[in-house]
Amino acid sequence: SDKESKSTGSKNKYTIDMCTSMTPQGIAVSDKYIFISAYCHTKKHNTAIYVIDKNTHKFIKELILPEKTHAGGLAYSKKYDILWVSGSLHKRAAINGLSIKNIESYDVNKGKPIEYCNQIQLRYLETASFICCDEPANSDSTITADYIYASEPIVADVVKGNLGYTAQSEEQIIIKQL
Repeated sequence: SDKESKSTGSKNKYTIDMCTSMTPQGIAVSDKYIFISAYCHTKKHNTAIYVIDKNTHKFIKELILPEKTHAGGLAYSKKYDILWVSGSLHKRAAINGLSIKNIESYDVNKGKPIEYCNQIQLRYLETASFICCDEPANSDSTITADYIYASEPIVADVVKGNLGYTAQSEEQIIIKQL
């Protein structure tokens, strides 16, 4: 069923608006929260993520993303405390990071979308509808890397990239095609 949602408007001018055309897409779970993404199927409103308390199952807040994307891929990185969201960057598939700190301090009533802490463009994918994190138990080892995996809707190509991405250098944004 459709969920009523507050959503922002145009790229440079934001207003709070009620949307009754939200379609749920993805789900991810952290130690404290359940995250459910939803997009406006009329394409009038920005994508939203609903934050739910994992223990009480009560709705906590709504996050408005800075774009109108399906956001079907959600993955939580426990090590980096980041919620990864599939989306786009420069008309290509991307994995966008939301820090839990920013999620917890975000206030939808200020009328602005939440800001991403990281954005990684996936050069080999046009869209990314599925993402997941791979954080082995021994991920503090310098030998074992942390990865996030992404796939197109029909499991065409899968790419993986390092979860610890923080810089803008080419070496650190390289996404390897499997």
